[in-house]
Amino acid sequence: MIWSMTVPGRPAELVFPTVARLIDHSSLEGGFFACNSTAYSLTRLLTNQLDACVDIANRYHRDIPDKVQRLFENAGQGKVIGIAPYDLAAALLVAQEAGCVVTDAYGKSFDGVLLLDSSAGNHLSLVAAANKGLHAKLMEFLGRRIEMLENRFQALPTS
Repeated sequence: MIWSMTVPGRPAELVFPTVARLIDHSSLEGGFFACNSTAYSLTRLLTNQLDACVDIANRYHRDIPDKVQRLFENAGQGKVIGIAPYDLAAALLVAQEAGCVVTDAYGKSFDGVLLLDSSAGNHLSLVAAANKGLHAKLMEFLGRRIEMLENRFQALPTS
């Protein structure tokens, strides 16, 4: 599998442990790219340069905000950085029309998302794959890893 993960402004100590095994698995047969643009990564699915792309950080911010707020502010130099819906809208539409499977990190569609709301509360997560089978495998893997790391963070004092 050749895939990318969006990393700028996302807490490395959350996102990299989540995908570490996936990076190891794809490092010799495939490839992993740290990318600065989720929308750009989505377009690479259309050109067959990538099989998948993920931006999972916001799921942590939604699930355990009191435990990770400082990590997000540190990574974002004082701000919580994430995918604003308007940044993703065009690439999302094109990817879906081309047959890619694109959801948030919970497996939900983006149909009800407010496009012009760029507040931290409306930031998105993303799991996109060139086909349903790969998307299902990614969702299963990421779901387990995110749950495991969230349980570890829940045991820590509030940040």
